[in-house]
Amino acid sequence: MNPEENAPGWRIICPKCGLDEPLGKYGVRIGARSKGKRLLKRCAECGRLRWHRIELGREEDGGSLGKNA
Repeated sequence: MNPEENAPGWRIICPKCGLDEPLGKYGVRIGARSKGKRLLKRCAECGRLRWHRIELGREEDGGSLGKNA
């Protein structure tokens, strides 16, 4: 299953190195809602344990799809 299908448009971003991944990769359901959500996890790129930002509408190429990006 494609990770984007679980949470379309939602991204998780490391505050240290900027790694940007689809949130659906971590099993978050479509109906979840929040404002200013963060998830404590170890970054796959830099290896640091950080509070990663969860945002709607951010693309890997730096473009934006929504008002939160």
